[in-house]
Amino acid sequence: MLGDYDIEDPHSGRGLACCKNTAETVRLLLTWLGIKKSKTTILFHRYDPKKTKSSPSKRIDKTWFLDLIPPDIEEPAANDSPYGKPDVGIP
Repeated sequence: MLGDYDIEDPHSGRGLACCKNTAETVRLLLTWLGIKKSKTTILFHRYDPKKTKSSPSKRIDKTWFLDLIPPDIEEPAANDSPYGKPDVGIP
């Protein structure tokens, strides 16, 4: 997600559009991986103890972001993708 949301408003205009695009991308990835959205499956960069950034911003609350993620859609059949599901070992 691009932008400095410590300065730019993530709740309106371009910032909100970027957050919504990111939420849709997250939904697609979660669906593809077969993972449900939750506070424990969606992690922000700022939660990495080795990082000092506020990324994506302290102005972006995790509950608010989770609410932006559209509801799950019906999972496509396994043969819908020529690549199949990834083997990433994520619980």
